Amino acid sequence: MNTNFFSPLPRKSVFALIAVTLGTMALTGCGMGAGDTTEPIAAIPGMQVKVMGGETPIAGATVILWETDPSSTGYGVTARQVQTATDAGSYFLFTPGYSCTHSTDFLYVTATGGDVTNGSSSPIYNPNLVMVAALGSCANMATAIQQAAVTVVVNELSTVAAAYALGNFMTVNANGGVGTQKVYIGAPLTNNAVTGSCTSGGSTYTANFTGMTCTAAGLAHAFANALNLVNDTNAGGLPGPTAQAYTTVPGNTLGSVPQALINTLGNIMQYCTNSGNATSTDSTISANCSTFFSEATPPSGTLPTDTLSAMVNIAHNPEYAGSTNNVGSACTGTTGGLFCLASADSSFAPALSTAPHDWTLAIYYSGASNLTSSSFGSPQFATLDANDNVYVLTSNLYAATQTGISAMSSSGTGLWAFAPSATYCAAGTLAADAVGYIWMSVDASTTGACAYAIDGFPTTNGGAGTPTYTYTAQSTSTICNLAAGTATSSTCPGLFNGYDSVHRIQSTPFGLGFDGSGNLWYNRKSGSCANCIFEFPYTAGTPPHGAPVTEENSSGTPDPTDLPNATEGGQIVFDSNLDVFVGNQGTGSALIYAGALVLPNTGSLASPAYINQLTAGAVPGNSYSGAGGVNGYGAVSTTGEEGGGLALDSSGNLWLASGTGTAGGYEYSVTLGSSPALTQAATFTNTGSHPYYSQMDGKGIFWYPSLTSSGDFFSYVIPSSPVFSSGARDGIVYQPCYAPAGASACSTTIASGDTKSFQIDSTGSIWTANGVSSSTSPSVNGFVAQIIGLAYPVWPLQAIGKSGVQP
Repeated sequence: MNTNFFSPLPRKSVFALIAVTLGTMALTGCGMGAGDTTEPIAAIPGMQVKVMGGETPIAGATVILWETDPSSTGYGVTARQVQTATDAGSYFLFTPGYSCTHSTDFLYVTATGGDVTNGSSSPIYNPNLVMVAALGSCANMATAIQQAAVTVVVNELSTVAAAYALGNFMTVNANGGVGTQKVYIGAPLTNNAVTGSCTSGGSTYTANFTGMTCTAAGLAHAFANALNLVNDTNAGGLPGPTAQAYTTVPGNTLGSVPQALINTLGNIMQYCTNSGNATSTDSTISANCSTFFSEATPPSGTLPTDTLSAMVNIAHNPEYAGSTNNVGSACTGTTGGLFCLASADSSFAPALSTAPHDWTLAIYYSGASNLTSSSFGSPQFATLDANDNVYVLTSNLYAATQTGISAMSSSGTGLWAFAPSATYCAAGTLAADAVGYIWMSVDASTTGACAYAIDGFPTTNGGAGTPTYTYTAQSTSTICNLAAGTATSSTCPGLFNGYDSVHRIQSTPFGLGFDGSGNLWYNRKSGSCANCIFEFPYTAGTPPHGAPVTEENSSGTPDPTDLPNATEGGQIVFDSNLDVFVGNQGTGSALIYAGALVLPNTGSLASPAYINQLTAGAVPGNSYSGAGGVNGYGAVSTTGEEGGGLALDSSGNLWLASGTGTAGGYEYSVTLGSSPALTQAATFTNTGSHPYYSQMDGKGIFWYPSLTSSGDFFSYVIPSSPVFSSGARDGIVYQPCYAPAGASACSTTIASGDTKSFQIDSTGSIWTANGVSSSTSPSVNGFVAQIIGLAYPVWPLQAIGKSGVQP
């Protein structure tokens, strides 16, 4: 493919290219005020844009420079039209000196309609052609000189990147069609920050989330995602443009971009691009575009009428469209699915020679190449902070039995890595609090000199040395069920009074969670009272979690905090009232159960009085029996299932994913107060197994991973409405394509990778921790996969209790 799109312009000087000086212009644009120094612009030709259909330039298109919604009124509600380009023959030109409303807004270019034969004697006009290229922040193009240095290529690949990365923030206004469509990209103020953050009274929490203010940076990170996929501009100092998909993320050679998959999607769109009508006013949809639009329409979906909307449909419904699976594999010419349409054009290479499992688009990170300790080893868990930064809990990284943490920005830049000592062994889980710390549990269930621990690291420089706060295991297995302030070294061996840097926990800590008052909760992976829960009450000061540490569990006969047969603690989540929900799994007498435990908040929100007044509620479900079995508490699944993943929707209803039985999950409406209860609404099918972690996205879609040896994949369930209704739900399987540089097929070499955990960010991208099966070889790597734009945006920080809420 020809990538020499821009010939050098004869610029003698930026101040004296032409004889007639057009004067100077005062710029009040991105980041510039009325008092800024003026600069001459006459010698600056302007931003050059090449519009391409495959390898053929498109003439006569309408090319517009846009600024993202400067009023932050919502998702894709509107945008500001900055300037319409002039047609300079071989390229389109924007005059420098334009301004943005805010320096924190973003710019993008759209191209609609045009003659796809580049002005031949037999022109073909495509009225349904809508393409887009993301440019990036206005701050990178604030001056006329910066603007004039920008070159852009708008083609199918730039459109694929924008559809996947920015589809959640985008709408297409038909505006009469016939090449006059308008593309609006924007986000509400709550998801349009430069940096995502949460504050609550400075560096402290207040009860029940009151006073906590959060903003997310989804729009900024979505633009960064688009620019990580395809090199369509040199704005902001990027190389190029080459108008090609990257093979690795710019700045991180360990981030693998599926170039062949992106090229295949470009070739599919190309099937429609270079088709149309003999006149520019004819709005008839061509046969090629009609086929493409039909294949890109999901069941019960709306048939798209432009190429960009069709590609967004594919990004949001990558598993099917039309009446059959839209992937396609058994092709008869171009008949048989989307994949078959690519065979009509080979503008973009390398492309996939065989159809992928589905059209999910993921970047696979095996590490962060800018860090000294660059590898992620075998990722066991991943979590996010308020700014979408990714924290990876790894094993097999520094030695066969050691655990570490790596931190990476959402755009793939390594932030820090913590190299542990030999005392850190088996990985547990991670949790981020709202005051700037990331917390790690180490269950130490391997042999050797391993330490049970819960460690806290500052998110800004966690790799600087040892953890800031370390809680290690007690010298005995006695549960410290003590009232606040009464714990002593004699009543609870190994427990220190006062503000010591070392506090004692139960052995095998596993699940972690923070409630809205800043209290740290954890459960155990194994041992007596395997699914009891414990709390470090939040105390402002140093250390931030517990002084002295109080470890509590509810009492009762039977003890409702200890699920029968539970051998592993699971996910811990909180609703907006600080009610606690705990997922769990376990085995006993050859029976396996997935369960959920609810601890309604019936006491004061003040810590530690809150934990002293917990009352466990009965969790109805299927009857069971077996060693330790007591009907009525906790179990909600049938024999032969296991799990632990659960999530709350925006209405406070509970969803539970369980394992490999005939029913894979359950929906429950929640009643709390003096008579807490869960009412089963429906079941759904799970096509995977071991869903240890679950999450609800911003539009009420329930997501859960599958931990199996058959590959990295997700299932999700779409509710029929925001509230619960009866009826079965069916899971959908995703296996994002891993196609490293030069590949012409999706690799099967990562089939042994288990999707152990995941989290959705403020762009709607899903971050998964995909550890390998081997537990002995430190040379075996897994991946952290970023599945671009598959879900809908959520608040990324779990600790703020906004499950299922779109920012």
